[in-house]
Amino acid sequence: MALITERDVEILQFINRFGFCQMPHICRRFNLGRTRHYQVMERLIKSGFVKHEFIFYRQHGVYRLSKAGAALTNLRPLKSVPVAIFNHEITLIDLYLLLTEKFPEAVWMSERELIADKYAMGIGNKGHIADGLLIFPDGRIIAIELELSIKGRARSARIFRQYSAQFDIHEVWYFCTADVAHALRDVAAKTPVIKLYLLKEWLDAKS
Repeated sequence: MALITERDVEILQFINRFGFCQMPHICRRFNLGRTRHYQVMERLIKSGFVKHEFIFYRQHGVYRLSKAGAALTNLRPLKSVPVAIFNHEITLIDLYLLLTEKFPEAVWMSERELIADKYAMGIGNKGHIADGLLIFPDGRIIAIELELSIKGRARSARIFRQYSAQFDIHEVWYFCTADVAHALRDVAAKTPVIKLYLLKEWLDAKS
């Protein structure tokens, strides 16, 4: 078996908690510099732990794990990159990086981890699952939702009601576009646990 370091495992775990990511995400998360990270990722590819593919023209390539790489994490490998929600997933990783930098004391659980936990507990796949959770040392749990397009007021109202019934969730932070925020403002106002934030303001403020 190829030699693998503790940092290599951390990189594999980071990639697999979202299923895939791009080089800018790895550079920001591990802060080694682009050249050094390319060397590390090339070694992981040659060792058979990571796959690299280009999804869209003139965009960064995508890294995801092989079965061997995923075996070093607590999640299965992603079978294929979800093209239909690609922009949502890439933006979600950007949001994750922003939130964990702002709240370093909090633990993040990704949607893939939440789904795996539900199945592990025998709960099944019913009900809405957040894009992520921020779990703070004082016990507060914040559900994170990313909405880039309007899905319909009825659907949003149904999700809001589900959150209202989940007493272990203290707040739900919806990061969305201006159009989505406008469409959801009245519905969200009826559910105090829901907080709307403009995504652009957060992304523009990133370091």
